[in-house]
Amino acid sequence: MTTVPSSNGAVDALQTLPVYSKVFLEIGLAAAVMAGLMLLTAPLLARMINGDETIAEQTATAH
Repeated sequence: MTTVPSSNGAVDALQTLPVYSKVFLEIGLAAAVMAGLMLLTAPLLARMINGDETIAEQTATAH
C-alpha cells in the first residue's frame, strides 16, 4: 500500500510524496465518513442507551 520503488536501497523523498499523500488522503476521507456517520447516529444511540425518556423527564426525576 505504501511501498515505493528503491534503487540500491535508497529511496528518494520526492518519489514517496505522491504515495504517502494518496494514503493519508484515503485515511482522512475514511475518518471523515466515519465522523459523519457518528454525527448522524449519535442521537439514535443515545436514545437506545437512555431509553425513550426526554431530557426534561430526566431532569425532573433527578431532583
